[in-house]
Amino acid sequence: MAQEESAPKESETLLTVEVLDEKGNPVANAMVGLYGLFQMGGSQGRGYITQPNWRTTDASGKVVFPPHPERAYQEVASQRTKWLLLVSAPGYLPVQEQLKPAVGSTYTVRLRRGRPLEITLLNETGKPLPEPLNIAIFRLQEDTFEAVFNYMDYEFDAQGYRKGFRLYSEFGLEPLGEGRYRCSLPEDWSGPLLVMVEHPGFLRGFDAVIDAGSVKQGRAEIRLPKPCRLEIQADVSRAPKGVYGRFTVSLSKSVLTPFSMPFGYNPVEERVEKQRTLVLDDLSPGEYLVDLIGAPKIAWYKKQGVQGGQQLFYRRERVMLQPDKPATLRLAYAPPDPSKYRGDQRFTITVLMPDGKPAANQPYTLFVRDEAQREVKVAEGKLDSKGRATLTQLKERVTYELRIANREETAGMIYLGDPRYKTPTTFRVPPCEGDLAPNITLYPIEGKDKKQLKDYRGKWVYIDFWATWCGPCRYALEKLKAQLPMLKEQLKDKLVVITLSIDDTPDPVKPYLTKMGLWDACYHFWAGEGGWQSPAAFAFGIRSVPTAFLINPKGIITWRGHPAAFDLLSKIKEP
Repeated sequence: MAQEESAPKESETLLTVEVLDEKGNPVANAMVGLYGLFQMGGSQGRGYITQPNWRTTDASGKVVFPPHPERAYQEVASQRTKWLLLVSAPGYLPVQEQLKPAVGSTYTVRLRRGRPLEITLLNETGKPLPEPLNIAIFRLQEDTFEAVFNYMDYEFDAQGYRKGFRLYSEFGLEPLGEGRYRCSLPEDWSGPLLVMVEHPGFLRGFDAVIDAGSVKQGRAEIRLPKPCRLEIQADVSRAPKGVYGRFTVSLSKSVLTPFSMPFGYNPVEERVEKQRTLVLDDLSPGEYLVDLIGAPKIAWYKKQGVQGGQQLFYRRERVMLQPDKPATLRLAYAPPDPSKYRGDQRFTITVLMPDGKPAANQPYTLFVRDEAQREVKVAEGKLDSKGRATLTQLKERVTYELRIANREETAGMIYLGDPRYKTPTTFRVPPCEGDLAPNITLYPIEGKDKKQLKDYRGKWVYIDFWATWCGPCRYALEKLKAQLPMLKEQLKDKLVVITLSIDDTPDPVKPYLTKMGLWDACYHFWAGEGGWQSPAAFAFGIRSVPTAFLINPKGIITWRGHPAAFDLLSKIKEP
């Protein structure tokens, strides 16, 4: 009998989980995962609050999660308002619950049995596989990516490098011998299932679908392919010393599902110093993305600031792997080469500051993003007293970005030589935090009564630039809709909420907002003709939607960014 670990002191316990069956008997060998939940870019992310994140119940059906040993993670954990608990046990249905954090408490989970599904794994010749493999079974539906993501666990060393990867199964699997496994499904489950194999040394990156017919019959056979071989030769010896903190090679594989766009995960990530050759001979057939990534040192980036540009090195190659056809990839760091983006074209520009006045005598920088996603400076100078400059040595069909007065936000893009795209000659520096908001005209969706933004001076104003054709805009509007009752209750008439559509016409706006129940909840306007080049979008420097602004009663912008990641109430303070 294995010796049980002594339970840590209460002060050292984050959570104790007790797993029982329907009759109250303990369930041993159940896999239990624990994470902290947080909002990330408008969606829900998960973070580490313990280590390791997955543990196995003992003979008494219990498992103890201590706090993460690193103080930084402990501080982050204290900010989590919810915990995510996952339980997967052979012979039982999975459990996924969100808990209110209660440090030192015990939480009891009761498992239920379902109807069995037997799965047989065969090799490429059709013979059963005798040894148990690390396989995972998931429901196949529209949110499959989120389900799989919750069961992926990465381990990191003290320097932040990945040292391990494990994929757990949503449905607990019980090995039956001769390549056979059994799991339990909900009685009413009649859809397909996703099977993934992530077994280093044998086969990685494999996925297949168990069709609904096999699920109904309670039996399924999966034939695994012969593994493929990939050699990756990485060379970063030419990278400048003192700039990059680390280089890594990352391998990612896409998982195809019939319900959604492919989603990818990266089972392989290895550190590279100077030169390194990786040989992977256990990959399943298919297309892979191989990335060589160089992350600058934080101290160097802070020292350079905007002037230094984004020097993240990101080089990607695609490779299609087939059995018995070994493949070789060579990835190397190469210094940026500004000469590749210089030609014989000239272009004269006029630049306005956020207040609409000429950017007189302001410095400018012209840069491109090269194939490694670095900012490469190709020209710099100073605008004249009227905010004008003639740019020389430009090249056709190259996208140049213009930065004015050392501001982080770009003032626009220049792309020459394509008759389908007309590059504007006048640019405006986007207003940001601390700038006076431009006084734009707000066109009504219905009627003829126009408004000026300055009409709302004396109140807080929140403006969300959006469009009916923009998918991410809908999520931001749904979040706004949920927040509005609380905002109105706490702020009453101190806050004006405006949605500003950049659609080509105002016609689709009211039907869209009415359908989602937002039409009567706040003010809605149109930006005017021109879409991206409409007067309002131009004045606010809108490059993507959704983009939102918070303006204080004095007309000063206090925030600019993506509305889905914004807590409006917390940002409203008296100027």
